[in-house]
Amino acid sequence: MATFSSMVKTELCEVKFNESDARAELAAMMLFGENLENGQVVLKTDKAETAARIQSVLKKAVNEEISIDILKGRKAYSISISDDIAEKAGVYFSDDGEIALDEDVCAEDSSRRAFLRGAFVISGTISDPKKGYDCELLTYNENMAYFATELLEEFGIKANTVKRNNFYVTYLKDGSSVSDFLNIVGAHKLMMDFMVTQIEKDFKEFSLRLCQKEKAELAI
Repeated sequence: MATFSSMVKTELCEVKFNESDARAELAAMMLFGENLENGQVVLKTDKAETAARIQSVLKKAVNEEISIDILKGRKAYSISISDDIAEKAGVYFSDDGEIALDEDVCAEDSSRRAFLRGAFVISGTISDPKKGYDCELLTYNENMAYFATELLEEFGIKANTVKRNNFYVTYLKDGSSVSDFLNIVGAHKLMMDFMVTQIEKDFKEFSLRLCQKEKAELAI
Protein backbone atom coordinates (compact mmCIF):
# COMPACT_ATOMS: atom_id res chain seq x y z
CA MET A 1 0.00 0.00 0.00
CA ALA A 2 1.34 3.43 -0.96
CA THR A 3 2.34 5.79 1.83
CA PHE A 4 0.82 9.24 2.12
CA SER A 5 4.23 10.70 1.09
CA SER A 6 4.25 8.57 -2.03
CA MET A 7 0.69 9.57 -2.95
CA VAL A 8 1.55 13.26 -2.54
CA LYS A 9 4.57 12.87 -4.81
CA THR A 10 2.48 11.06 -7.41
CA GLU A 11 -0.05 13.90 -7.44
CA LEU A 12 2.70 16.53 -7.65
CA CYS A 13 4.26 14.76 -10.62
CA GLU A 14 1.03 15.48 -12.52
CA VAL A 15 1.00 19.26 -11.86
CA LYS A 16 1.20 21.28 -15.08
CA PHE A 17 4.08 23.73 -15.51
CA ASN A 18 5.46 26.42 -17.79
CA GLU A 19 9.11 26.99 -18.68
CA SER A 20 10.01 29.14 -15.65
CA ASP A 21 8.24 26.70 -13.32
CA ALA A 22 10.17 23.84 -14.91
CA ARG A 23 13.52 25.60 -14.30
CA ALA A 24 12.65 26.22 -10.64
CA GLU A 25 11.42 22.68 -10.08
CA LEU A 26 14.47 21.18 -11.78
CA ALA A 27 16.83 23.44 -9.81
CA ALA A 28 15.24 22.33 -6.54
CA MET A 29 15.53 18.68 -7.52
CA MET A 30 19.25 19.11 -8.19
CA LEU A 31 19.89 21.03 -4.97
CA PHE A 32 17.76 18.86 -2.67
CA GLY A 33 18.56 15.54 -4.35
CA GLU A 34 22.21 16.44 -4.55
CA ASN A 35 24.58 13.58 -5.29
CA LEU A 36 27.76 14.87 -6.93
CA GLU A 37 29.64 12.28 -8.96
CA ASN A 38 32.47 13.11 -11.37
CA GLY A 39 31.34 16.70 -11.89
CA GLN A 40 27.71 15.80 -12.45
CA VAL A 41 24.55 15.99 -10.38
CA VAL A 42 23.10 12.49 -10.09
CA LEU A 43 19.45 12.24 -9.09
CA LYS A 44 18.22 8.89 -7.79
CA THR A 45 14.69 7.78 -7.02
CA ASP A 46 12.71 4.59 -6.54
CA LYS A 47 9.59 6.10 -8.14
CA ALA A 48 9.07 5.80 -11.88
CA GLU A 49 6.79 8.87 -11.78
CA THR A 50 9.56 10.97 -10.25
CA ALA A 51 12.09 9.82 -12.84
CA ALA A 52 9.64 10.69 -15.62
CA ARG A 53 8.94 14.06 -13.98
CA ILE A 54 12.65 14.90 -13.93
CA GLN A 55 12.85 14.12 -17.63
CA SER A 56 9.81 16.24 -18.49
CA VAL A 57 10.82 19.35 -16.49
CA LEU A 58 14.36 19.08 -17.86
CA LYS A 59 13.06 18.96 -21.42
CA LYS A 60 10.84 22.00 -20.80
CA ALA A 61 13.44 23.98 -18.84
CA VAL A 62 16.55 23.57 -20.98
CA ASN A 63 15.37 21.64 -24.06
CA GLU A 64 17.60 18.68 -23.29
CA GLU A 65 16.85 14.95 -23.49
CA ILE A 66 18.37 12.93 -20.63
CA SER A 67 18.28 9.16 -20.38
CA ILE A 68 17.24 7.29 -17.25
CA ASP A 69 19.48 4.51 -15.99
CA ILE A 70 17.73 1.66 -14.21
CA LEU A 71 19.97 0.53 -11.36
CA LYS A 72 20.74 -3.17 -11.40
CA GLY A 73 19.30 -5.46 -8.77
CA ARG A 74 16.53 -3.18 -7.54
CA LYS A 75 13.71 -0.98 -8.73
CA ALA A 76 15.53 2.35 -8.78
CA TYR A 77 16.29 5.04 -11.32
CA SER A 78 19.29 7.31 -11.81
CA ILE A 79 19.58 10.47 -13.91
CA SER A 80 22.92 12.24 -14.45
CA ILE A 81 22.93 15.97 -15.24
CA SER A 82 26.14 17.62 -16.45
CA ASP A 83 27.33 20.97 -15.09
CA ASP A 84 26.59 22.84 -18.32
CA ILE A 85 22.98 21.60 -18.34
CA ALA A 86 22.67 22.40 -14.63
CA GLU A 87 23.80 25.97 -15.28
CA LYS A 88 21.05 26.40 -17.88
CA ALA A 89 18.61 25.72 -15.04
CA GLY A 90 20.30 28.23 -12.74
CA VAL A 91 22.41 25.83 -10.68
CA TYR A 92 26.12 26.60 -10.53
CA PHE A 93 29.24 24.71 -9.47
CA SER A 94 31.80 26.63 -7.41
CA ASP A 95 35.55 25.98 -7.55
CA ASP A 96 35.37 23.95 -4.32
CA GLY A 97 32.77 21.60 -5.75
CA GLU A 98 29.72 23.10 -4.03
CA ILE A 99 26.58 23.87 -5.99
CA ALA A 100 24.43 26.97 -5.58
CA LEU A 101 21.27 28.55 -6.95
CA ASP A 102 20.76 31.65 -9.05
CA GLU A 103 17.88 33.01 -6.97
CA ASP A 104 16.41 34.77 -10.02
CA VAL A 105 15.08 31.31 -10.84
CA CYS A 106 12.52 31.90 -8.08
CA ALA A 107 11.60 35.47 -9.02
CA GLU A 108 7.92 34.68 -9.71
CA ASP A 109 5.24 33.42 -7.34
CA SER A 110 4.56 30.34 -9.45
CA SER A 111 8.28 29.51 -9.70
CA ARG A 112 8.64 29.72 -5.91
CA ARG A 113 5.80 27.22 -5.61
CA ALA A 114 7.50 25.06 -8.25
CA PHE A 115 10.80 25.18 -6.34
CA LEU A 116 9.13 23.91 -3.16
CA ARG A 117 7.32 21.27 -5.20
CA GLY A 118 10.57 20.01 -6.72
CA ALA A 119 12.24 19.93 -3.31
CA PHE A 120 9.44 17.79 -1.90
CA VAL A 121 9.23 15.44 -4.90
CA ILE A 122 12.95 14.61 -4.70
CA SER A 123 13.58 14.66 -0.94
CA GLY A 124 10.42 15.34 1.04
CA THR A 125 8.48 13.24 3.50
CA ILE A 126 5.08 13.73 5.06
CA SER A 127 3.43 11.62 7.73
CA ASP A 128 0.06 9.94 7.41
CA PRO A 129 -2.32 12.58 8.83
CA LYS A 130 -4.03 9.86 10.86
CA LYS A 131 -0.79 9.53 12.82
CA GLY A 132 0.65 13.04 12.91
CA TYR A 133 1.35 16.30 11.12
CA ASP A 134 5.02 16.15 10.11
CA CYS A 135 6.38 17.41 6.80
CA GLU A 136 10.11 17.60 6.03
CA LEU A 137 12.45 18.65 3.23
CA LEU A 138 15.96 17.16 3.44
CA THR A 139 19.16 18.40 1.82
CA TYR A 140 22.92 18.26 2.28
CA ASN A 141 23.02 21.94 1.34
CA GLU A 142 22.65 24.23 4.36
CA ASN A 143 21.99 27.33 2.26
CA MET A 144 19.14 25.62 0.43
CA ALA A 145 17.53 24.46 3.67
CA TYR A 146 17.36 28.05 4.91
CA PHE A 147 16.29 29.28 1.47
CA ALA A 148 13.34 26.87 1.57
CA THR A 149 12.49 28.17 5.04
CA GLU A 150 12.46 31.73 3.69
CA LEU A 151 10.23 30.75 0.76
CA LEU A 152 7.76 29.04 3.09
CA GLU A 153 7.64 32.10 5.33
CA GLU A 154 6.92 34.27 2.28
CA PHE A 155 3.79 32.15 1.87
CA GLY A 156 2.90 32.67 5.53
CA ILE A 157 4.07 29.24 6.71
CA LYS A 158 6.24 29.06 9.81
CA ALA A 159 9.06 26.58 9.22
CA ASN A 160 12.15 25.56 11.14
CA THR A 161 15.50 24.13 10.04
CA VAL A 162 17.77 21.81 12.01
CA LYS A 163 20.82 19.68 11.25
CA ARG A 164 20.20 15.96 11.59
CA ASN A 165 23.20 13.71 11.01
CA ASN A 166 24.52 14.80 7.60
CA PHE A 167 21.29 16.47 6.50
CA TYR A 168 19.69 19.86 6.99
CA VAL A 169 15.99 19.41 7.58
CA THR A 170 13.36 22.08 6.99
CA TYR A 171 10.22 20.95 8.79
CA LEU A 172 6.59 21.76 9.57
CA LYS A 173 4.92 20.36 12.66
CA ASP A 174 1.29 21.50 12.74
CA GLY A 175 -1.72 20.54 10.67
CA SER A 176 -2.57 23.97 9.27
CA SER A 177 1.02 24.52 8.07
CA VAL A 178 1.12 21.12 6.38
CA SER A 179 -2.23 21.63 4.64
CA ASP A 180 -1.09 25.11 3.49
CA PHE A 181 2.10 23.54 2.13
CA LEU A 182 0.14 20.94 0.16
CA ASN A 183 -1.98 23.72 -1.31
CA ILE A 184 1.04 25.84 -2.29
CA VAL A 185 2.88 23.04 -4.09
CA GLY A 186 -0.23 21.87 -5.93
CA ALA A 187 -1.36 18.70 -4.13
CA HIS A 188 -4.95 19.94 -3.94
CA LYS A 189 -6.72 16.58 -3.84
CA LEU A 190 -4.59 15.22 -1.02
CA MET A 191 -4.79 18.56 0.76
CA MET A 192 -8.57 18.04 0.98
CA ASP A 193 -8.07 14.46 2.20
CA PHE A 194 -5.60 15.76 4.78
CA MET A 195 -8.02 18.42 6.02
CA VAL A 196 -10.90 15.94 6.31
CA THR A 197 -8.71 13.61 8.37
CA GLN A 198 -7.58 16.55 10.51
CA ILE A 199 -11.18 17.59 11.21
CA GLU A 200 -12.15 14.02 12.09
CA LYS A 201 -9.19 13.70 14.47
CA ASP A 202 -9.93 17.04 16.12
CA PHE A 203 -13.60 16.07 16.59
CA LYS A 204 -12.67 12.72 18.14
CA GLU A 205 -10.21 14.39 20.50
CA PHE A 206 -12.79 17.02 21.46
CA SER A 207 -15.43 14.33 22.07
CA LEU A 208 -13.00 12.33 24.21
CA ARG A 209 -12.09 15.38 26.32
CA LEU A 210 -15.78 16.24 26.75
CA CYS A 211 -16.57 12.68 27.81
CA GLN A 212 -13.71 12.68 30.32
CA LYS A 213 -14.87 16.02 31.71
CA GLU A 214 -18.44 14.73 32.15
CA LYS A 215 -17.19 11.62 33.94
CA ALA A 216 -15.06 13.73 36.25
CA GLU A 217 -18.01 15.98 37.09
CA LEU A 218 -20.26 12.99 37.83
CA ALA A 219 -17.63 11.57 40.14
CA ILE A 220 -17.65 14.69 42.32
